[in-house]
Amino acid sequence: MNKLKKSPPHSAISALGQHSAQVASSIASSSASVESRTMLYARALVPATGRTKATRPVNAASTISAAVRPMTTAEQYWAMRALTAEAHLSTRVVHQTELVELSQREEERRAREVDALRRSHEETYARMELLVLILLGCLVSFAFATVYMISPSQHSQSTRWPTPHFTIPILSPFTSVVEHETSAVNAKMTSAFIVALACLAYGCFRYWVLHMRR
Repeated sequence: MNKLKKSPPHSAISALGQHSAQVASSIASSSASVESRTMLYARALVPATGRTKATRPVNAASTISAAVRPMTTAEQYWAMRALTAEAHLSTRVVHQTELVELSQREEERRAREVDALRRSHEETYARMELLVLILLGCLVSFAFATVYMISPSQHSQSTRWPTPHFTIPILSPFTSVVEHETSAVNAKMTSAFIVALACLAYGCFRYWVLHMRR
């Protein structure tokens, strides 16, 4: 406590005064915001220099009364320190604001890129689904054409060729056996199997597309 109450040497005060004058001039030229009371108290101690270009004239005599104006060496020293702290705080606030704006711009750019990529994938999946539907339509058409070609109604028409038959002499000389082609798998079963296979292939493709989107 005794060290804090002890007044600093005059050389340190003069050096701090010059540094605070430069900081105050830079703040006054770069910012026109409302200043705190501590800044106003400290500004009353800084003499105006030729390099300082004030953007807004501040009348310290009209703003600060003579009763609260720092007069002693210790008060001037702590006022200079308050001015330096205000300058550092203003710089830090500006830096934090720039960082926040930069992060917001990066997030917006990333969101736009993700949206464009998602639309591209959706268009690709739509084209693939259309292609699969066309292929399934071709497969079903081919199946129906095959069933129609092998249906028994085509062979029921009369032709000039006789139906193949053969006789069995041991039974009777007038008995003949007509040969008919039969199969365990008929046309209806074949068409049903092809349609079920096409539906299963389409379901597998839809499941694969949904799984890839996740």
